[in-house]
Amino acid sequence: MIDPDQPTEEIWAFEAHNDLRLVSIEGVSAVDPNQTRLPQEWRQFPAFLMQPGKTTQLVEKRRGNADPAPDQLTLDRNLWLDFDGGGYTVHDTISGMMSKSWRLDMMPQQHLGRVAIAGVDQVITRGGKRPLAGVEIRQGQLQMEADSRIESASAHLPSVGWDHDFQSVSAMLNLPPGWRLFRASGVDDVSSSWITDWTLLELFLVLITAMAVYRMWGPAWGVALLTLA
Repeated sequence: MIDPDQPTEEIWAFEAHNDLRLVSIEGVSAVDPNQTRLPQEWRQFPAFLMQPGKTTQLVEKRRGNADPAPDQLTLDRNLWLDFDGGGYTVHDTISGMMSKSWRLDMMPQQHLGRVAIAGVDQVITRGGKRPLAGVEIRQGQLQMEADSRIESASAHLPSVGWDHDFQSVSAMLNLPPGWRLFRASGVDDVSSSWITDWTLLELFLVLITAMAVYRMWGPAWGVALLTLA
């Protein structure tokens, strides 16, 4: 028995999650949600007219997302140079969204020692074609910390160290007492180095002074002044 006080038609809004599955709505008629009395926050979704005797069918077209968006990850690195200059200790913080890859591997130049995701230590495994040491990622939103070592005194450091692309990378180099960064190339910006700390005015004053000393006491004194600079 149909209650005469109850409406005979309803408007349903459908919020799709295409990252899980792609479906189509069949058996009912679509309506313009802006022409209904649906709540304002529901009008962004497709709306359908539900009537007595009608059957709604959700027809699955595809499971998962066949073409996911690229991963959106940022990398923040802290590097500590050994007191003897023989290697580096590295602490990486990786955050962002992973939608395409489900593993992070470290390049062979670095030795991965510890990985924690959301504060929980992870098992380091070897996978891929090479294979490389890394960890499996089981969630889309990532907050990861990793400790590693670079057992090399080379002045050429990997900017990333991971076998993955990042949207942005920042790094801080910590030097022991008695060490100073002379110059850095291959980066967009360097906050402090021996070269960048010089200003054009200082270089101009050194050049003028060297030329004056050269004219008064000869080339040996001028070259010595430039060397002292």
